[in-house]
Amino acid sequence: MRILIICNLYHPNERGGYEILCHEVIEELHSMGYELRVLTSESKKKSDFLYVVDYCLKLISDFQNQCSKSRLRRYFVDLYNYFITAKTIKSFQPDLVFVWSQLRLGLGASRAAEKFCDSVVYSFNDYHILNYAPREYQSTFRSFISYLLDRYIFPSMTTQAHNFDKSICVSHHLKNLLEKRLSHLTCSKVIYQGIRVDHFLKSRSQGRLFKILYLGQIYPYKGVHTILLALKHLQDQGVQLALEFNICGGGDEQYIHELKVLADSLSITCNFLGRIDHNKVHHVLAKNDVLVFPSIWQEPFGLSHLEAMASNVVVISTDQGGCGEFLKDQDNCLIFEKENHLDLAERLKTLHKNSDLYQRLRTNGVQTVENSFSFNRYINELKDYLSIRRAYESNTCT
Repeated sequence: MRILIICNLYHPNERGGYEILCHEVIEELHSMGYELRVLTSESKKKSDFLYVVDYCLKLISDFQNQCSKSRLRRYFVDLYNYFITAKTIKSFQPDLVFVWSQLRLGLGASRAAEKFCDSVVYSFNDYHILNYAPREYQSTFRSFISYLLDRYIFPSMTTQAHNFDKSICVSHHLKNLLEKRLSHLTCSKVIYQGIRVDHFLKSRSQGRLFKILYLGQIYPYKGVHTILLALKHLQDQGVQLALEFNICGGGDEQYIHELKVLADSLSITCNFLGRIDHNKVHHVLAKNDVLVFPSIWQEPFGLSHLEAMASNVVVISTDQGGCGEFLKDQDNCLIFEKENHLDLAERLKTLHKNSDLYQRLRTNGVQTVENSFSFNRYINELKDYLSIRRAYESNTCT
């Protein structure tokens, strides 16, 4: 079976979990004997694989820069990617085109896939596809012009030009949201992500210092300030906790500066460790006791939660979005209300003083991942879905 994979970035060009997961899935499919070809964006950084990776598609804008809003730029990128993809499909003759993230890639490549191959499956792990939904009508002049352009001049650059009749979503939360916004996306299947449990080291038991970790992008909507405010509240209340707070990640420099100013008001050690390569995450987790995930926005899923659980690290989190589908308060985690630093402070204090609760959450967290969120389970469900689609369709690409 030949599979063509389309994605905006591919190893060694990675921004986060989405691209890393795509690479892991493709490596696994290749080891299973599938004939693969990857079509991704241009890059000076390239790697050699046992399958063909074409670094030849164009991005609307590089990820180092703000994304261009020019519809003319997007039109020519879409047109270029359309013809490159059409040419690739005609030469490779895939049985299936598997489309991953199209963020900043535009929809030209996937539009060609739907045109020239009868079997196209989309993997949605976040909300990126909504960037290409046609602009809704609004009364302002600028919005009205955008509405006309999307609906009548450049509809091929929007989701109107796609079927999306075969897709995979990472959570029911994401599936419901996309189906609500994209009325023709109605046949999506939920397949939860999985992780390689054996790749993660087990955290030490609670020692002299109670080490708290934040791991992820650092933007206001991620709610990192909530952790610092909770720690400041505990300090102001005279609660004596032997704490250390480690912050790993990069993002909004102004927001990071504000966090550092707030951290300076605390008597505990706060370490800003910057971005961490994904292949070092398991080492970072193993050196901490608790992962706090204070996100304000609706997260599509919660891969960081699962990685922490696999590492014997207790999770304290909001339950916004997809992560709420596997987080169980007082069972495999502690849940607090978003932006409520007082609620978080109480959870931290309770966990610090209750060693039985701490050990129970660690044990149940590991069991959650091993029983329901292993990479083997994920890849088998994914493979079965792709095979089922192949069996029930005529998949000759023209």
